[in-house]
Amino acid sequence: MFKKLILRLFNIYPNIMSFREVFDLIGFPIITFTHKGKKYHFLFDTGSNNNVIDSNLLKELTCTKTEQQTYLSGMDGIKHTADIYDITFSYKNQDYPFYYTAQDLKDTFAAFKKDFGIQLSGMIGTAFFAKYQYVIDFKDFVAYSKA
Repeated sequence: MFKKLILRLFNIYPNIMSFREVFDLIGFPIITFTHKGKKYHFLFDTGSNNNVIDSNLLKELTCTKTEQQTYLSGMDGIKHTADIYDITFSYKNQDYPFYYTAQDLKDTFAAFKKDFGIQLSGMIGTAFFAKYQYVIDFKDFVAYSKA
């Protein structure tokens, strides 16, 4: 506890993202980002390299479609072509521009909303953590940047 107080007091890890409240409620690491004043909930997905955004949200976001495409494979083993978008989300006045693979996740996320009451917007993968040098701490239920 004293160590955390010192780190925060001296602003050593100023970019701390807490997911404690949601994790305590439902057992999933979810972070809420904002975009143009609206909240978007993302699941930290340490098993995926890519960030994924529900393609149904693209019309309400300021984003740029890149010329790149990628392939996604679901648990069924079927490959799907997916577009990639450059989108900037914010967390506590810090902007996080990054690339998101667009995929129709409406049905997948509808089940999550039904079971847990949270509408997910997408998933944050390990490429995000690597770019921003974030470490996930499941003891304190935070992600913090060492950058």
